[in-house]
Amino acid sequence: MSPWKRVRNEEGSAIIETALSSLIILGLLFGMFESFFALYAYHFTSYAAREATRYASVRGSNCSGNEVTSMAGCPVTSSADVQSYIRNIGLPGLSSNDVTANVTWHYRSNTNSPATWVSCGGNLTTTTTDSQGNTVTVACNEPGDRITVQVIYAMPLVIPFYKSIPLSMTSTSSLVIAD
Repeated sequence: MSPWKRVRNEEGSAIIETALSSLIILGLLFGMFESFFALYAYHFTSYAAREATRYASVRGSNCSGNEVTSMAGCPVTSSADVQSYIRNIGLPGLSSNDVTANVTWHYRSNTNSPATWVSCGGNLTTTTTDSQGNTVTVACNEPGDRITVQVIYAMPLVIPFYKSIPLSMTSTSSLVIAD
């Protein structure tokens, strides 16, 4: 048999074509699974931000844990309270250790017209000067003040035969603190 006839022979070509096409199909499937997991992680991040904001907004300074309205964690006293609440939500498939919460309290300044929100940062109190120039301490978790929670989830993006890359999912929510 001449060398040209051996090259033209199509025996075994189906195996090679199947191997090459299955690599492409498997790559697409793994990419779709990671995309779906990323959407799930983003949905969790936005859900956690909304829930943590609601949790902190109903647990302001006027919150009481009396017998009639027994509410756990009342009132919220620090950013760590909100962080631990988010980590205890716990959705399947996600690591709570990769979740971070940045909490910012704001008080409403009545010295400006119209009133503006002034950030207290991560603290529940801040000092400011009043219209007479006196230094006053302002509580930032009173009814009518605002709380903003930013949740960051570092999702491990897994690429086969390559190291895991963290993909940052971020969502922010803000509410006015209730009575």
